[in-house]
Amino acid sequence: MGLGELFKLNFETPWKKARAIVARWSKHSLTLDTHILIAKTFIFFVFVNIINTVMVTAQQLDTIQKHLLDFVWRGRSKVKMSVFAASLENGGLKMLHVCNVVHTLKVKWMKCISDDRGFTWSRYL
Repeated sequence: MGLGELFKLNFETPWKKARAIVARWSKHSLTLDTHILIAKTFIFFVFVNIINTVMVTAQQLDTIQKHLLDFVWRGRSKVKMSVFAASLENGGLKMLHVCNVVHTLKVKWMKCISDDRGFTWSRYL
């Protein structure tokens, strides 16, 4: 079994779940803020476990980001991602930037591993 097949197997179930969530919520006429909330809370959350446990390529992260933006905008993105992901105070809408979130999750894991509070499991790493 090749690496490409493993990636496909790992992401097949989350993609099905994400598509089902998109199909369920696309039926409603929702505001942009609500679409962002659903993308962050329900759709991206489907991928968090896989992202934390399996190496994910930049291309896969870009694909996830594209699908989130397609759901939020109901088609092509109308605003630059840097503006869209900015805080409300800076004129943005606080949309998550998938690559930044993934890097943050990885750094948090490294901090937990390097933190020596006497946890038994950390001694084995």
